[in-house]
Amino acid sequence: MQIRKIAINDDLYWALEKLRVDRRKETIEDLLYELVGTRKTKQTGPIEPSMHLLGKGKSQVLAVINRMRDKGIEFNAATLEIAKELRITHGACRDSCTRRLGLDTAQFVEIVKDKIRCERLIAKLNE
Repeated sequence: MQIRKIAINDDLYWALEKLRVDRRKETIEDLLYELVGTRKTKQTGPIEPSMHLLGKGKSQVLAVINRMRDKGIEFNAATLEIAKELRITHGACRDSCTRRLGLDTAQFVEIVKDKIRCERLIAKLNE
């Protein structure tokens, strides 16, 4: 099968990415196949974070998790504090905890609140 590239604007890309996460698809390609109905795709379980896009953000994610757990503060306040300490933008810190892990904010917060899933995430980040 020949692979073709298409150009789409950022708004459409992020809408597809959100829908991909909501429908628990591994790739946008899998989502598109589901939407057009030309290929059956496998169902995946609960959303698990993906580490492949994280890069330098691992330390940011770990710091945010520790801040949320140790101080009991909300996600937004934790990312703001860490961003100031690391002298990065608030958006970059939030991005490391969400989009780069393939999660939205609610999913990240849910993982941090769930002790077992949070420990799994921390172990993956420390690999």
